[in-house]
Amino acid sequence: MIATDISPRMVERAARKLTGLPNVSMRTADATATGLPAESADVVVAVNLLHIVPDAPAVMTEIHRLLRPGGLAVLVDATGQALSPLKSLTSMVRFLRRWGPMHVKGQQNLTQTTLEALVRSAGFNVVEGHLITGEAMNAAFVRAVKPS
Repeated sequence: MIATDISPRMVERAARKLTGLPNVSMRTADATATGLPAESADVVVAVNLLHIVPDAPAVMTEIHRLLRPGGLAVLVDATGQALSPLKSLTSMVRFLRRWGPMHVKGQQNLTQTTLEALVRSAGFNVVEGHLITGEAMNAAFVRAVKPS
């Protein structure tokens, strides 16, 4: 397993937590250009990534490039979809306290429908998709396959 993040600090933190696990490595990499070989992955998992990157379609293009034909993409992204106004406000305040304001262009509140459309437009077949509801936040979930 190769885990990536654009932040060297996050990579260092994850590497400390994953120390001792066999076959796990960490790398600093941009999600739009990982530098990993084409068609080298059986599965790519992206969690809470697509709604914060400036170019989600470019990330999906890279995921498509990385996967072997028949490979699986598992995507989960936080969404305000179906949250009450109070939960939306509470979530926004919690986010701002933890991370501060985001200044990167292209960020979006993906819904289940927009996530599935993004995945299909990148050339994947959606196998499963549904909204995961939580106490404080919801998540859009998609499992998709790169055609053979």
